[in-house]
Amino acid sequence: MKKHHRDIYTAAWNGELEIVQQLLAKHPESVNRKDESDFGMSFTPLMYAGIINNNVIIIFFVKKCKI
Repeated sequence: MKKHHRDIYTAAWNGELEIVQQLLAKHPESVNRKDESDFGMSFTPLMYAGIINNNVIIIFFVKKCKI
């Protein structure tokens, strides 16, 4: 079975806390990284979680981010 790639922005958007935690364990600097993709509008993972009002992800990021 093929494993799907998941970036921190998509995981934050989808409310996938476990995946967010795994990604940050490997790349802790990505907590404040802006999405520079064509559609990212320089959003951070926290901003993606905020758009959909995912409180579990928001609280997790607030504890980790430089706000």
